[in-house]
Amino acid sequence: MVRTFVAYLGGIALIVLGVAAGQWQQGRAAEKTALQQAWDAARSRPATPFAGAPQFEPTDMQRVRLSGRWLHHDMVFEDNHRYRGRFGYHVYGVLRLAGGSGLVLVNRGWIEAPPTRAERPVVRTPSDEIEIEGHVRTLPPRSLELSHEVVEGRLWQNVTPRRFAHYLGQPVLGFVVFQESAAPDGLVRDWPRPDFGIDKHRAYAFQWYALAALGALMIVAFALKGAREP
Repeated sequence: MVRTFVAYLGGIALIVLGVAAGQWQQGRAAEKTALQQAWDAARSRPATPFAGAPQFEPTDMQRVRLSGRWLHHDMVFEDNHRYRGRFGYHVYGVLRLAGGSGLVLVNRGWIEAPPTRAERPVVRTPSDEIEIEGHVRTLPPRSLELSHEVVEGRLWQNVTPRRFAHYLGQPVLGFVVFQESAAPDGLVRDWPRPDFGIDKHRAYAFQWYALAALGALMIVAFALKGAREP
């Protein structure tokens, strides 16, 4: 009798836990789906002019248009990026907005790494005022790094606005623009769509619902067993 009661209690606990966790994972999948739809919608809109005005704060994934000049001596390379099976770097530069209204960190694109790690790629950088278009990322993806201070000259493991501001010794706006517009610099700007992890949450939801189904089977099995016993 006690074993049957414990089995019923365990089955009910599995049902409650599985259904609750499955619904939570489904909710997360719905949130990520909304983010993916927002990303797609943002990429389809025309670029918004951005001049560093304090009343205009770009949102994540928003497309913007910037005008200014590159700071030539402050270009760095972010390590561990592959493109179509080739090893290379993401090239980061700082654009001083026209009128001196701020500094923006820009991911200019991907470039293949030289044969030896001691070498650095040569990137053509215009000295005239330019105009670029790209999308904003307030939380850019991060590479794996062994330490927060992994820096080999101009080769960094992770590039962030806060770290770049410390490197420059002057403030940098708190987001990164991933350049999309073409430029004669030999860089690849084939930005992949972000993986929002929707399928992962759906898979987790299925596993939790399967656990709830197992709890229901336990209750049915013990109920049938109890019905057969005198």
